Amino acid sequence: MAVTVYASGGAPTNPAVVGTEHVLASVNQAGVYQGWVDLSTMAAGDLVELRVYRVVKAGGVSRPVHKDTFQGVQDPDAVIVRTEGLANSLTDTDALKFTLKQTAGTGRSFDYSVDKIA
Repeated sequence: MAVTVYASGGAPTNPAVVGTEHVLASVNQAGVYQGWVDLSTMAAGDLVELRVYRVVKAGGVSRPVHKDTFQGVQDPDAVIVRTEGLANSLTDTDALKFTLKQTAGTGRSFDYSVDKIA
């Protein structure tokens, strides 16, 4: 299977609202997905959390399965970060959900992509 873009854009379109968790993609199709976020806009004092949520069984509740936290200016040789490939077999709303939450600093915009890799 070829890699395809499931969702992409700037998160959010306007700068992030500090303290608000922004949904980057809500996956409701079977497959393996990987999230990518460009953190090059971060500055001193910024704090960003990236999370992935998953439903374990049909009709279940979406709960966190992955979380990374990034602070301040990022290493220029590693400003794009990614999640591991996460499998999803369900078609529920938010069966797999990728989010970004800026918790400190000045609201920034972040380019992102969620790819279907299998």
